[in-house]
Amino acid sequence: MRIFKLLLLLLALPVAAQAQFTYTTNADGSLNISGYTGSDSVLVIPDSTNGSPIISIGNSVFYGDTNLTSVWIPYSITNIGSSVFQNCSSLTNIAVDPSNPNYSSLNGVLFDSSQYNLIQFPCGLGGGYVVPNSVTNIGANAFAGNFNLTSVTVPDTVAGLGIQAFYICPALTNIALGNGITSIGNSTFAYCTNLTGITIPINVTTIGSSVFAYSGLTSMTIPNNVTNIGSLVFTKCPNLTNVIIGNGVISMGSCFQTCSNLSVTVSNGITNIGLWFTGCPGLVGITLPNTLTSIGANAFQNCPALSNITIPNSVTNVGQSAFISCTGLTNATILDSVTAIGFQAFRNCSKLASINFGNDITGIGDYAFYTDIKLKSLTIPMCKSATALWALEVMRFTVAQT
Repeated sequence: MRIFKLLLLLLALPVAAQAQFTYTTNADGSLNISGYTGSDSVLVIPDSTNGSPIISIGNSVFYGDTNLTSVWIPYSITNIGSSVFQNCSSLTNIAVDPSNPNYSSLNGVLFDSSQYNLIQFPCGLGGGYVVPNSVTNIGANAFAGNFNLTSVTVPDTVAGLGIQAFYICPALTNIALGNGITSIGNSTFAYCTNLTGITIPINVTTIGSSVFAYSGLTSMTIPNNVTNIGSLVFTKCPNLTNVIIGNGVISMGSCFQTCSNLSVTVSNGITNIGLWFTGCPGLVGITLPNTLTSIGANAFQNCPALSNITIPNSVTNVGQSAFISCTGLTNATILDSVTAIGFQAFRNCSKLASINFGNDITGIGDYAFYTDIKLKSLTIPMCKSATALWALEVMRFTVAQT
């Protein structure tokens, strides 16, 4: 009966509608859909043409089609490429022949046959959505480009969020992530402009690049279990004012570019800061932990809103160019534990009015404080190395050693 109804539907389609597809041919004579030129709102994909079975839909075949409201996938299709139905803004239903061995549909949403993998949530569907408990993975671009989705609940069964899973979902205001998630792919929530808050699950260890870029986040706590964070994670988040970085982070790229009025707390347990804050014009405050031993090269490069810095007494080394071009920096307190200041560490800090060194400084790199503006106050103990003496000679100010 099902086949009979489908045949009637196909016969009812005009000849032009059945000739809307372009194909590539495999060695065995089977066909792959490589293109679509139609304008149907309800589309039934045929299982064969001219006696040749149609087994595959190529990448992006229906991408951005604004006419489609419903699609029928026949039993013959064994492979669906990437981004096939992405940005189809009117699409509310993806139906699959129940006898298809690889794919299935539930309430218009496309899954693999076991419904372990959520492949595509139609962009025309809106409101709230609860991901079924059978799902273990949300695929790349699964919800991307949906302007109607307002909330999502992800169960504990899901372990991973694919690249750009919720990319450009501007209506999304709330998402509850299950504790089974261990990684969040690149750009997962980028351009979710109304997403103001999210809780990172306790089992996540990796956060990809640009995950929250251009989002509406106002605050973020990165839990202690996270060890690796990609670059540009919070770039251009204009409302982000407070971030707490957990103590498990080992590696993190430059994450805060073009944020404004941002204060960050780095948790106890962190021992080294790399390029985390490079190019963050809106960093106004930073709290560093007493476990910190090293501030890496270029760590705070080009942070013009940062006005003062207290380096904890656990730090022994300030890397080269660590605070270069922090043009708003007026005061720096460097405690006894610091023994080395790197090359150009505070170069072009044109408002730096006072520097207090500890007693154990042994090396100050060349041009460490080089600037066209004279320091008003410098307290430094008798230099213990030729390196420190040379650095003082190349600075454009006059100091009296204490």
